[in-house]
Amino acid sequence: MTVTNKFQLVLDVGGVLISNLSPTWEGISSVSSLSPKELKKYFNEEIRHDFWTGNIPEEYFWSWVIKHCPTLDIKNARSLLQKNLMPLAAFDCIANWSELADIHLLSNHREEWLDPLIQPLKPYLKSFTISSSVGCCKPNSEIYSIVHSHFTNQHEIWFVDDQEKNFAPAKTLGWNTLIADQNGEWIGQIEKLLNK
Repeated sequence: MTVTNKFQLVLDVGGVLISNLSPTWEGISSVSSLSPKELKKYFNEEIRHDFWTGNIPEEYFWSWVIKHCPTLDIKNARSLLQKNLMPLAAFDCIANWSELADIHLLSNHREEWLDPLIQPLKPYLKSFTISSSVGCCKPNSEIYSIVHSHFTNQHEIWFVDDQEKNFAPAKTLGWNTLIADQNGEWIGQIEKLLNK
């Protein structure tokens, strides 16, 4: 495969390269009368969009958490978040994959939470699009168009995400999609595609 015909590999971050926030919700809810499911539901209803798109600062999130969990110690909650955001198996594949594909990261997340974790990968990335920095989030088609503008070619485009609800806008742009299963079997599928 020539450089001009490199795959365009678009990867979500949470649940694909870095653990998602589920353990953090569980930890926070352990000092609340709310279940993790209820806490996440309130998050989605009350601040999700504004938080992921960067319209509200990180501090507002912690104030929101305290509103729902008044006995929570914020210092412990921040520590819990940092402890739970851990690299997954695919994280260590990025350097090798970058030899065969242009790697693009696309995530609904906070730059201040992800940037320190992603630093070791930055030399291997063609682009890193994070919702809090660009003002829109998946599944809004605008964020996919931003990533699409970074492609060096349209040869073969693959998008890996752990949530199927994020695939429709990608498919509209002609991207192939692959679900990131919890067992990591998707990694082998990507390796086969890159090495064919």
